[in-house]
Amino acid sequence: MLPAYREQYAAKFLHGADFRAHCSYLDHDWAWNGQHQSTKAWFVEWKERACRSSNCIEINQCSLHILQNGHLADDLSFLFNEVVDLLCLGPSMFVGRTVTVRFYQVWLEQQGMEPAHPAYQLLNRLGQRGWVIGFGWAGSAEGIHGWLDPAETASLAYHLSKLELPTIQPTLEGMQQALRTFWNQDLREEYFPNVAFEALGLAFMRNLALLARQRQQGLLWQNS
Repeated sequence: MLPAYREQYAAKFLHGADFRAHCSYLDHDWAWNGQHQSTKAWFVEWKERACRSSNCIEINQCSLHILQNGHLADDLSFLFNEVVDLLCLGPSMFVGRTVTVRFYQVWLEQQGMEPAHPAYQLLNRLGQRGWVIGFGWAGSAEGIHGWLDPAETASLAYHLSKLELPTIQPTLEGMQQALRTFWNQDLREEYFPNVAFEALGLAFMRNLALLARQRQQGLLWQNS
């Protein structure tokens, strides 16, 4: 636990559940492997995300179980976000305000991508693995939406590179310059004619995945 929060949270989780030993609702890395269809998932109530296991031995201690009515779930998600921020994150790139992975679904369908395409599956993991433990659930889209491990990140880089997306220098500086250009109406018409923001965001994800692949790192989707 983080030292700054030790006294505040130690008592709350003193008799908490042993997730690693007993949890079957989330993977060992806290990932939720289901899929939801909500484009504004932060409006979904906790009871729709909670575990409903009837035979887990941790039911009475687990802050993620429906019987606990969300008690401590927000605190646990907050701690999870804080630890990830402190220990796991590298450079980031803005891909849209209060945007979830569903934001790109219609555009990808217009390009002829089927839901069974590997890129779809990877984007769902990137945008939804944090459905239970990562979201801030503060009435907006704050928090960790999902993540990919290094192998999945390399696969996403490969599949997004096959799409007809804007050509942008694969550096943070290049992507930030591209974003500034896109927001300038006159420059956009010159450098990004007929380019949808969805295509620009996917180009950023492609570039970040390429950079992460070079470093053998993963990707994480977080709104702040």
